[in-house]
Amino acid sequence: MGVSALRGNWRKGAWAAAAALAALVCVAVARYLETEALLEGHYPLRSVAPHAVETKATLARGAHLIRIFGCADCHGADLRGRMVYRGGAGVFASDLRALPKDYSDEDFARAVRFGLNPDGTSLWLMPSASFVYLSGDDMDAILATVDSLPRDAQFLNRPRFAGSARQDIRAGTIVPAAVDALSDESSMDLGPRWSGGRYLARTSCSECHGLDLAGSDDGRVPGLDGVKRYSLRQFFALVHDGRLRDGRYPPGMTAPAHARFRYFADYETMALYDYLWTRGWMSEVTLR
Repeated sequence: MGVSALRGNWRKGAWAAAAALAALVCVAVARYLETEALLEGHYPLRSVAPHAVETKATLARGAHLIRIFGCADCHGADLRGRMVYRGGAGVFASDLRALPKDYSDEDFARAVRFGLNPDGTSLWLMPSASFVYLSGDDMDAILATVDSLPRDAQFLNRPRFAGSARQDIRAGTIVPAAVDALSDESSMDLGPRWSGGRYLARTSCSECHGLDLAGSDDGRVPGLDGVKRYSLRQFFALVHDGRLRDGRYPPGMTAPAHARFRYFADYETMALYDYLWTRGWMSEVTLR
């Protein structure tokens, strides 16, 4: 083969490689723009009417709720914010002591309940689905407590989404908090007798165990129907210390038990047990 033929083949190969590279770049840009459209999507602003009043009782209630609901898990023990990661997504959970002056009580309540920013864009990795049905009194107590904290300079960080996180967003594995908050899933309603325990399960347990409390699809997080096998004493040990019925301390339960659930009042733990124990047996009867 002559030199001219070799040069011709090389040029063809180079053009083919350039064309393939250009196609890959176009696909990457298209996927990036698709993800950006999802990240910048706007949603209707829901109507809320919080009424925060700072009293000794509401501040005590608010501090208790902030602790057991796990607000510090994302926003930090001092609520000054920190990076929260899920897969390739890194989202800065806001510094609640540095919210802008024009960030109203309505904005705060809307962010908690519906996962929405004041401009109608969605928050990300905010577990608003667990707080959609947060009672008005509890919302007001949390808001009053946050309002009572000393304020300092504003410190905001935009979410960071690596390539893997963008793939999860496009695949629907990571969804906007505003969309997640509209989920129709819910735990079994056993009536007024068990409403207090159901409320606690929805607000404190659903982020890990799912809104229906059935656990994760991959089986890594168990459903809560297994509580029917626990005595009340064993359940107290599970909630307050993270100890399973067989004596093991799984990290997935031990960490939140020590950080959050050990602060449940006894009446709250008993209400939660009453609901989960009854729900477990009712589920078994229904499946027969």
